[in-house]
Amino acid sequence: MEEPVQGTTTQNERDKEAYTAWKRKNNIARITMLSCMNDDLMCEFEEYDIAKGMWEALKENFGATSATKLRRLNQKLNDYKKHPNHSMMQHLRVMSNMIRELKTAGQIISNEQQIQTVLPSLPESWDHMKVQMTHNVNVKTCEDISRHLELEGHLELEDEGLEAAKPFNKVNFANQTKI
Repeated sequence: MEEPVQGTTTQNERDKEAYTAWKRKNNIARITMLSCMNDDLMCEFEEYDIAKGMWEALKENFGATSATKLRRLNQKLNDYKKHPNHSMMQHLRVMSNMIRELKTAGQIISNEQQIQTVLPSLPESWDHMKVQMTHNVNVKTCEDISRHLELEGHLELEDEGLEAAKPFNKVNFANQTKI
């Protein structure tokens, strides 16, 4: 945004106000980005007067995903197993987020790879469901697994099982003994 020319019209006053507001926000954004940098980086990027220009330069210098980060994301996805205290919906959401994170990093995961990654992450007690979903032609992505389990009512059953498996606390015991 450029500073408006001097004038006395109403439009000129609005342009000045808009420019002043933009300049203030730009300065806050620049200062925020610079304050998050080490001194050596700060010297390199403080030459940018506009926060957007600084952001573009930062993305150009540091935006690429390294091979190490891609390997780490892949390993995390492949090794992930359902936590006992997570519901199946939470587990599938975490898996979807990891797949999305890999896509954002530039690695496309095919539908078949999604299924081959998600199904082994399910607990052993779900072996019958793993087989059923493996052979179901309608289950092609992680979202399809979630939808299939939801339609079949397995998520509610699984959530009820989690609730039943929670430790029996003293308050519940006291309430039930009074009955």
